[in-house]
Amino acid sequence: MDEQLGNLKRVSEAEPGDEAAFRAYFAALLRSGQRDEAEASLRRRFACPANFDEMAVLSDFSGERKCEACSRTVVRVELVCEVDWEIERGGKQCVAIPSEILDEYVKSRLDAPLPPAGTCLVESNPPPPCSSEDDHFIGTIIGPPSEPEGFLKRTWRRVFG
Repeated sequence: MDEQLGNLKRVSEAEPGDEAAFRAYFAALLRSGQRDEAEASLRRRFACPANFDEMAVLSDFSGERKCEACSRTVVRVELVCEVDWEIERGGKQCVAIPSEILDEYVKSRLDAPLPPAGTCLVESNPPPPCSSEDDHFIGTIIGPPSEPEGFLKRTWRRVFG
């Protein structure tokens, strides 16, 4: 098993764009009980070196920013459940997540489907505390289809600028 795992690791590292090689290595790590290494490899795979706070703001209302490295739109989330929803919702594969939420999200992927290939997770600082004039009602959001009973909720989003 160690030799097979070593071979999978070499192939995965030699071909960073080979999604199948990464997934095979990741699955082998989990099968062998090496959850810490699986978590670290998942972090390396989806981590983005860009700094969310330094990205150009696209809209004060949505809080979206533009990543200069990949030219994609990056949206910041504040809850683990929002990450997959943002990825599935509009093909936004660049998601900025506060550090403590990123840790929780990566751990949650050890026992759940991995994000799609090309997903980029940008570590961000948590937003500053809100004051009443910073809050704006965006509207009604229909939850992700993956939720068992689905949900309809009103949401307040901080305006990032």
